[in-house]
Amino acid sequence: MVVVALLLCLVSLVSRYDLVSTPLRGNPDGYACNVSMRIVTPCWSLEYRGVRTTNITVADFLDECAAALNVSVQKEYWKGYNSYFVSGIHGVVNGDEGRYWQYYVNGQFPTVGCSQYILQDNDTVEWRFEQPHWEP
Repeated sequence: MVVVALLLCLVSLVSRYDLVSTPLRGNPDGYACNVSMRIVTPCWSLEYRGVRTTNITVADFLDECAAALNVSVQKEYWKGYNSYFVSGIHGVVNGDEGRYWQYYVNGQFPTVGCSQYILQDNDTVEWRFEQPHWEP
């Protein structure tokens, strides 16, 4: 019984250490302040500005924004990337006229999926419906 208790404590400590030491876990406080999101298409845009959130991944913050603005989000989990892939926002779906949903943080195109990017204070996320930046 004592051995089981010690093993559970060890697993708990290792798990806690992994959460703190993993770079993608970012904000140790578990929240981000003054973060904003813009959703932009060629025909309309929406904004959700200056909030404090515990939804610190871009994917979770998108869900929060969608709920607050009453818009729908279609996404699929891609196991190989350990992240969600956003296929539609508010009825605008990928592939229309060669455009796709892509996200940026503070004007930069991240190199990780939206479920892996951890928000920091004062970040601005922008979801743009556009042709992929790698295509002419």
